[in-house]
Amino acid sequence: MNKKLINAAAKQAGGLRNLSASANDIINNGAAGGYTGFIYYDDTVAFTKKNLVPIMQHLNDCADDMGVSALELLSGFNCFKNMSDYEVFDGLMNPDSGDRQTVYNGLAWFALEEVARHIIEE
Repeated sequence: MNKKLINAAAKQAGGLRNLSASANDIINNGAAGGYTGFIYYDDTVAFTKKNLVPIMQHLNDCADDMGVSALELLSGFNCFKNMSDYEVFDGLMNPDSGDRQTVYNGLAWFALEEVARHIIEE
């Protein structure tokens, strides 16, 4: 896992100690449960904008490991269950999309959950 993404998620969550203390809960309940730095759209969208490259690199790595496309993996996220593949893609690629906020929020949650999983595995 990309160290930049780990450090960014830890910083956003109030430090590595805070994130480590919540890691099991994040994995078991998902990021949608509300965790420091990942609750409000203002925070999650800003996090994704700042860390889009390492988030997308990790998403692509996960998709490759699963034998699916990154869009397939992304579209399967629970937080996008009421969105079409087109809406997810548009939210990802189109800065003027009305779905941008939802997609960027989901990417922030994905990053948080993946970093929490990495912390537990280490």
